[in-house]
Amino acid sequence: MKLLTVSVLTDVFPEETSWTLTSVCSGQLEASVDKRTKYASKNKLYTDDYCVSDARYEFTIFDAYLDGLCCGSGDGYNGSYNITFDGRLVASGGEFKASETIQFGNPNGVCPLPLPNIHSRVSAGMEWINQAIQCRSGTKPKPSISLKYVPKKTRNENARKKSGKAKKR
Repeated sequence: MKLLTVSVLTDVFPEETSWTLTSVCSGQLEASVDKRTKYASKNKLYTDDYCVSDARYEFTIFDAYLDGLCCGSGDGYNGSYNITFDGRLVASGGEFKASETIQFGNPNGVCPLPLPNIHSRVSAGMEWINQAIQCRSGTKPKPSISLKYVPKKTRNENARKKSGKAKKR
């Protein structure tokens, strides 16, 4: 897992700004901010961290008024954005019209696995959780409890032995 940081310094019309982060490998939307949702304050820095797989990504930032985040209005409140991936600055800017797109990341990386769901194995879900903890904190998580499958027949025999009621055949 790699740490991805998206920083957006809004302009005087923050409600016009939105962005998407998509996996190039799977086409899956990994993160996004819709216009008129998160960015509400003028000239404010918003920073968000995401833990993502070591893969290739496409980041697209949009401006609904088609004037980007900076430089065109002369209002003194020009905005900008920065993207860091695994500690390296991979994109920055603000001067664009309707949108700007940048690809970054590992072109030979793995296709990100989908998030665990109710049908996933418990161990796969725990592995994903541990990777996310390690990515966010920069430390390795403590080993988790490992579960061992015991067939039903063996469980019943063990229970009978403990209770002293083992069947003789």
